[in-house]
Amino acid sequence: MPADHPYPTPFEMLRYLLRSFDFKLPEKDKKRLDDMAGKRVYDPREFNTALEQYFSNVAKKYIGRKATDQISKRIALFVADYLNSVAGTIPADGLSREIVLEILIRTGLKDQLIGFATLLHSEIGGPNPSFWFSYDTGSVDALFAWLSDHEPQWIGSKNEGQSCQWLWRAGNRH
Repeated sequence: MPADHPYPTPFEMLRYLLRSFDFKLPEKDKKRLDDMAGKRVYDPREFNTALEQYFSNVAKKYIGRKATDQISKRIALFVADYLNSVAGTIPADGLSREIVLEILIRTGLKDQLIGFATLLHSEIGGPNPSFWFSYDTGSVDALFAWLSDHEPQWIGSKNEGQSCQWLWRAGNRH
């Protein structure tokens, strides 16, 4: 993105989200997303198409349709709000891209992420959102503990659950 455009585009945000979820794109799709991330002007429908194609279609395989639909809906709402109330209204003249990104991460994006996690928890359940953001515990261990307490059929027997946890900790995720 050019230095004269300090705000990240929705496609840059989508690219970062895909990296956060460790979703890999075929090379041609990766190139296309990179090209879209570099555009300052684009058809807004392109973002919804890219969100569906690159995030939703892949996420459904891992977390199911219901959770994916909720997450995709919240991402689209967040991006629309970001474009209308932040990037579209707050001037960033004279600020470097790095400074703008730091401000966004320390303020609005953090609050949006916490609000998103809380809302998602209320809509689809799961562990309390506070453990996802705890710096002193591992999310994977906390998730396995929550699953064994609340969703025993997912893990199977207690011995199976302990085996899964042991394998995960040992680095064998198969």
